[in-house]
Amino acid sequence: MKHVMLCLLVLLAACGRNEKIIEKPVPIEKTELIVPDVRPVEQYDFEWIVVTQQNFAEVVKNLESKGQTVVLFAVTPQGYQNLSMNIAELRSFIVQQQSVIVSYKTYYGKKNEE
Repeated sequence: MKHVMLCLLVLLAACGRNEKIIEKPVPIEKTELIVPDVRPVEQYDFEWIVVTQQNFAEVVKNLESKGQTVVLFAVTPQGYQNLSMNIAELRSFIVQQQSVIVSYKTYYGKKNEE
């Protein structure tokens, strides 16, 4: 019983301390930003063949003479315009992302040089 009372007394005495703990924030150095260089886009050559009602038979004959399977993908004029706009949007997005990457490299590069 004496041991229990002694433990309670020690615990209560520890709670009665009136010390304030003050923590000061310590700035942390930024780690070096390592961003790998982006591999350039490799594009493969391809050929556009415009097929109309007037040249359809000629295009099929030409493809067959080259030993190619005749498979045609068609797009309307509006669809072609939309495809062109989509590619322009992708290019714009890529340029924006490249600017962001350059900004990060510049920002972190300055801090590391200092």
